[in-house]
Parts: sequence; C-alpha cells; structure tokens
Amino acid sequence: MNMNCDLSLAANYRSASQQARVLSEGWFLKNVYCLACDADSLKQTSANTRATDFVCPKCSHRYELKAFQRRPHRSLVDGAFASMMQRVTSGTAPTLCLLERTEEWRIHSLTAIHSSFLIPEVVEKRPPLGPTARRAPFPGNREAGARMGTAICKLS
Repeated sequence: MNMNCDLSLAANYRSASQQARVLSEGWFLKNVYCLACDADSLKQTSANTRATDFVCPKCSHRYELKAFQRRPHRSLVDGAFASMMQRVTSGTAPTLCLLERTEEWRIHSLTAIHSSFLIPEVVEKRPPLGPTARRAPFPGNREAGARMGTAICKLS
C-alpha cells in the first residue's frame, strides 16, 4: 500500500481545499476496499452527492471521506444537516472515513466509523453561516465524537 498521495493530481487546482479534496479522494480510491464485503475497490460517486463520496459496486455500502492534518478531538464538521439526518433516519448513513495526513501528504492514519454508529443523537446542527459567508445561510452539521463509538481500521 502506498502511503503517499499522488501530488500530480492537484496540479490543475489553485484552491487549497480543492487540492486537498482531489489528493485525499485520489489516495482513497486507489488504496481502500469495501469494509462490508469482499470487494477490493470502491467507486467514486458523482460530484456533490449528498452525504456519500464512495460506494461499493458490489454491496452498495456508502462511504464519506473526511481528510485533515490533525484529527478533531470533540466533533467532526460535516456537510448539510438535513442531508445527513435524512441518511441517518432512513438507515442509509455512510461509514465515515477519517483520513489523517502529514503536511507533505503522507497518510498517517485512516479511521472508519461504521454507519451503525451514526444515530440522530450524535449529529448536531451547527449554527447557519453568517450573512456575509459565501454559502450563507448554509445549516451544516457536526458529528459529536464523544458520543459516537468507533470501529477502527488504522493504517500506519
């Protein structure tokens, strides 16, 4: 398993957040397999698919990828509250995959939080973005780590 991200994937992006997305998704797609069945690869979903970044082509298990340099200790900032709550209450929540990396884009760890741990009590609604924010009045959410059990699949 290659623990380094392919930096050439981000060559055409100027935004740091877009570079981070492309590099982390590229590494994940190349190195991760389905945790719910014996499929040895995942399929990336189309851009802006709600609460899902990857899906298993064999069993349809969903994954949402979050990448960062330092793992958050208390909560994980996530996307739209309504989308995540709809997934959670309908039983179609994704497995959250927390990808921790170094500044040089070497993968430090990957933690999987199985979808069964995503229950309404751990999804907290964030205050809407301020009126001057680019995506205002977006009501995001965060998953409260202290109330969420973890099923750990750690790479080193």
